[in-house]
Amino acid sequence: MKPGGYAVVSTPNLCSFHNLFFMLLGQQPPSVQLIDVVVGIFMRGEKVTSMHYKAFNIPALKDLAKHYDFSVEKTVASGYYLWPIVVQRLMAKGLGRYAMYLTIKIRKK
Repeated sequence: MKPGGYAVVSTPNLCSFHNLFFMLLGQQPPSVQLIDVVVGIFMRGEKVTSMHYKAFNIPALKDLAKHYDFSVEKTVASGYYLWPIVVQRLMAKGLGRYAMYLTIKIRKK
């Protein structure tokens, strides 16, 4: 990427309420799978159509951007299962580090 260029990256949040709940139950977080078949969770054996091999939290995502010489311009957190959208927006402002998804805008230095 040319200096000054930017990218927008979105990823599941390893520290989401959703993933923390599964880890407290001793289960593999469903947003991160190790192979193309679900393992380590209640739905084991199901074929995975889309998966993530790595998941990040906000500090790790920022550190990764800085490691590759990007400046972080904006982070956005979204997604809280079972809550109305109005409540989700309020939660994202105060509890963003626990949202289901993270999006980050980065610019090449």
